[in-house]
Amino acid sequence: RDPLWSRGLGDVYKRQPEDAERLLRNRDKVLGAALSMHVIHDVPLDVVGERLAASGVRPELRDEALAAIRTKLKRSGLGERAFDDAEGTPAR
Repeated sequence: RDPLWSRGLGDVYKRQPEDAERLLRNRDKVLGAALSMHVIHDVPLDVVGERLAASGVRPELRDEALAAIRTKLKRSGLGERAFDDAEGTPAR
């Protein structure tokens, strides 16, 4: 048995909070998750913002991610198909 692959689940679970905190501070990971939620899964931007906040993402990083999504959509021409909120308000 390879000791590296024989670790107990306790070792894995002990690392999870640290890994989650690091991910929530990683700008690229947060932006990627937010973009995926909005563009791929059709989650309105206001809901994306709420989910990021509920996940523990810092407000300034959340706002930066939402602004970056709006910019990317505008540049790509997808703006008219993306929505800011659950009522279908077009993205600015």
